[in-house]
Amino acid sequence: MLNLCDTTPVINLDEQLKESFRVRDLDQKFLYLEEGAKLFYKEKKADFLYWIFSVNEKTLKELDLQSICDKTKWASNALISLGCGNSQTESMILQNCDSKVNIEYFGIDISKAMLDLSIKNLKNVWKKTNFICSDFTSNEFKSKIIDLTSKKTNRVYVMFGNIFWNFKSSKLINILNNILKSWDKLWIDVRLKKWDTVWDDLRLFNHYRSYLNSKEQVDFFSNIFWKLWTPKENFYLYLTTFHDQVLGSLRFDFSATFTKKTTLNIAGDEFIILPNENMHIVHIYAYDYYKLINFFQEHGFVLKKMSNDDGRGHFIFEKN
Repeated sequence: MLNLCDTTPVINLDEQLKESFRVRDLDQKFLYLEEGAKLFYKEKKADFLYWIFSVNEKTLKELDLQSICDKTKWASNALISLGCGNSQTESMILQNCDSKVNIEYFGIDISKAMLDLSIKNLKNVWKKTNFICSDFTSNEFKSKIIDLTSKKTNRVYVMFGNIFWNFKSSKLINILNNILKSWDKLWIDVRLKKWDTVWDDLRLFNHYRSYLNSKEQVDFFSNIFWKLWTPKENFYLYLTTFHDQVLGSLRFDFSATFTKKTTLNIAGDEFIILPNENMHIVHIYAYDYYKLINFFQEHGFVLKKMSNDDGRGHFIFEKN
């Protein structure tokens, strides 16, 4: 096993953070950087090294990575995790894969802290592993991953945990269409709506509203403001919902409303936020099963496999 940790910066995070505050819409990556990674696992009340997002034995059996790998004599497979976090889910998948299957792992995350956890979690997986500290939405990453995997006969991209719903669907599908090539696979996991009813919407709303009563969750959402020396009393968090007709999804938006005039300094630039101004922090989606599949089909993907376990859906698509 070879661990390659590429931490070459390919983006200007200061400029992206500035843009987030200009438009009052936080880019999700900033929630997980540095201390944010530890706060995320603390909020889940889980061991940050070994906590698993959603995969279980049922899912592993139903989807089975080997079944979508190239197993011919000269085959060379790549498992590429976009926003890999601690790579624990990927570690389970790789350990369940036959040692005869030639597969190389690429863990991509913008957080160096998360990649350090990934390296620890995969140290006993006897596959070649690579770890790249990069923003997978950037053009630089696209060039890098194409160069690293150009000789692979089969590529499987995965987005586990909260990665898929951290992006607006229109933005994410454009990113994926420009990274994946024909015959590449995409494995995602998402939260699914159990029923298309007002009562189920209310059930989900009450679930996410409880986040605002959790100190750990509030700390996770507020951390970006505290790092910029924003006093706690200058803002409060609230939750709103929105129906996405294209995906048939229910979106839960967590935002901050400022109660006092606040001046922030980001890498030399001054930002003034006035009372009653809002800043979007994070959105979480619960998807409609059929409309999600149709969304991908309309963008040139074919459903190959799926698994649904108590509202958590795993889908494997293939790019046309």
